[in-house]
Amino acid sequence: MIRYAPDVASEPVAYRGPMNENPYVPPSADLHPDSAYGRSAESADIDVGRCLSEAWTATWENFPLWLGVGFVGLTATSLAAFTLLGIPLLLPHLVWGSYLFVLRMYDGEAEFGDLFAGFSRYSEVLASVLIAIVAIVLINLAFQSVQMVGTHIGSALLTGIGSLLSLGFAFFVAPRLTLCFFYIVDQDMGGIEALQAAWSATGRVKAWVFPVLVLVTSVVVLAGVLALVVGVIPAIAINYLMWASAYRQIEGRAASE
Repeated sequence: MIRYAPDVASEPVAYRGPMNENPYVPPSADLHPDSAYGRSAESADIDVGRCLSEAWTATWENFPLWLGVGFVGLTATSLAAFTLLGIPLLLPHLVWGSYLFVLRMYDGEAEFGDLFAGFSRYSEVLASVLIAIVAIVLINLAFQSVQMVGTHIGSALLTGIGSLLSLGFAFFVAPRLTLCFFYIVDQDMGGIEALQAAWSATGRVKAWVFPVLVLVTSVVVLAGVLALVVGVIPAIAINYLMWASAYRQIEGRAASE
């Protein structure tokens, strides 16, 4: 049985970075696994700076664990995609395991086996993840349909409106929906239930937060690419951990009973 800590007043995280003697050391946050972040029903603000700081800390505290998991996960994903049949039958479980690993890495409890943990609940994980993915893809297509129609009939007006709708989806809708995978993993929800929970919870967050979060994560990945390409590997880890931080800031930490 999973219980969730009751909402409590949010207190600032004790950052260690500013107190470091070396001013060039990036700020870090206390990621003790016993800490919890409660949020009231009226407010669920996300501190983007805190997301970046906590993601940076968790990334380097778990090196080279995430490096090994990333290599194995990429290999397994490539093999599953190569077989074609593995796309619907194996990839959902690797997606589930990846989100579990990232969330547990943020919590300071990650293990190598987290990547494959979804296979022990095969049918349940398959249904939840596939439903969520299909739903997000269909919603995305709905937003892109105006642009596609405009391009097909040669209407500059419709194409322009469709482009704006696509940008709206990328910055305001997709970030809220993709958090559903954390709900599936952390709160044992089905696909539709997780989408509803993610949309409802993120509705309490200021509207500008998600576009900023998308931009910051994009800049992190771009910086990794520019850092002789090799930097893209930790950049991806930081990217996913920032979303894990956003989820924890909204929902807090689960307690098992």
